[in-house]
Amino acid sequence: SVRSWGRFSLFVGLGLSVLTGAGVVLLLRDRSPRAQHTIALGVLGLVLFTTWTGPWKLIPVEPRPVDLWLAEQPGNQPLMQYPIGEALSGQGMWYTRYHGRPVVFGYGTYFPFLFRERYPELLDFPEEDALDWLAEWDVQFVLIDLEALEKLPHDSREKFELSDVESQSRLRYVTTIGDQAVYELKH
Repeated sequence: SVRSWGRFSLFVGLGLSVLTGAGVVLLLRDRSPRAQHTIALGVLGLVLFTTWTGPWKLIPVEPRPVDLWLAEQPGNQPLMQYPIGEALSGQGMWYTRYHGRPVVFGYGTYFPFLFRERYPELLDFPEEDALDWLAEWDVQFVLIDLEALEKLPHDSREKFELSDVESQSRLRYVTTIGDQAVYELKH
């Protein structure tokens, strides 16, 4: 289904392709066979050049060390990832394949209704209102991507300091594995 206006650009691209083809046919008419081949090769080269996206940056498709650690932990309570941008990047959902735990963030074309409703409070992590929601959702572990947190702009609403997390009595530091700090939420 076409749920995004941007996807209608497919029809624009299709129309432009038909018009371009008609223009090339008119351009090739009344030309010598040699000129037709040269023009056709030039158009083909131009099409290939404009559709080339360059080399793609690939990411390894493997679990993070923290995902292997989470898989070994007893229980099956949900977890939360911070900064929120990391949780919503799509990779957070992929990592659930390795640790097998439910997550309270979601990723898709549209956020679940409850997540949209509660998203503003979750941005205030590690404040009490964010922890209240996480506790209501029975979150056991909170992961903090230290590298991503460091890269956030200082004026970002998502930005918080680890000292604020450490001073929060409802969060207990468990471990740091790779660039992921793990905290347990006390209920």
